[in-house]
Amino acid sequence: MSSGLDNKLSQRVKRHPNGAFTIETQPEQARDVNLCDCCGRAALCAVGRLAAAPSFVQIRTRWCEKFIPLVAFRPPLIGMETTFNTMRLGRAWTERLSTGTTVALYDSVADNIFGYARTRQVFAGGYNAILLAHAKFNHCALHDKPEDPVAHVDAVLRKAYGAFMNKEDLQLQALYLTPYEDGPEPIHDAEIQR
Repeated sequence: MSSGLDNKLSQRVKRHPNGAFTIETQPEQARDVNLCDCCGRAALCAVGRLAAAPSFVQIRTRWCEKFIPLVAFRPPLIGMETTFNTMRLGRAWTERLSTGTTVALYDSVADNIFGYARTRQVFAGGYNAILLAHAKFNHCALHDKPEDPVAHVDAVLRKAYGAFMNKEDLQLQALYLTPYEDGPEPIHDAEIQR
């Protein structure tokens, strides 16, 4: 009967300066990143709770099928009662989210999750084109109801991103999110399999 142990992998084991054993290389150890540290489900997950608990073992999650991305907001947290969009510079969110992906709505000032939402759609393109097409559905415009939603949202984005707004070929994304009352399902110890 096979033990499932990997003898070749065991040759990579090193002793960390603190006396513990590790399989990570020095550069990997220097990065000291953990996917659980930026997951909207960490407090509801047995792995996330274990990774955060003081212990004799250090757990670093690098890959997870149950990961929930954080979408950060700064107060005032407005216009998010029904389907809305939030606009972000660049194109990274188009690769992170697809229709139906759950996200955690994160207050970056209070450092807490204030809700959850499902991704409806993500649009990306040139700054002006996305702003013109989607500003009226932005959460700030939905709440403030300005006469000119494009100018209003443009001002909000310029205040938020400052110097990053100087690029000529600026890309913008509109993430359409629908909030929901119940958060994600917890992950119990019994669901964790090797």
